[in-house]
Amino acid sequence: KIIRFRNEDILNDINKVIKELESYL
Repeated sequence: KIIRFRNEDILNDINKVIKELESYL
């Protein structure tokens, strides 16, 4: 994948990671 430094893309990735982390809590 091409790394794009878009604020929206970064926020989406962070949200995905947070959701994955929440599943372990």
